[in-house]
Amino acid sequence: MIANLEPFRGAEPDFGTVFEVGGATALGLPVVAYGAEGVGKILANAATFVPTAEEALPALAKQLGAAR
Repeated sequence: MIANLEPFRGAEPDFGTVFEVGGATALGLPVVAYGAEGVGKILANAATFVPTAEEALPALAKQLGAAR
């Protein structure tokens, strides 16, 4: 999963996207997120963070390649 955690309608990411990150993590799926400045500790442990959207797909591909 690639998650956009840019602030949405305020200073925090969209709560639906955060919920989906939690669900993917619970299922053991790899999660790469971008745009998350100062996320909480629990969310920080749930995903691999990259600075930009352009870096998200290569990071996810690397995770999937390592899983094989």
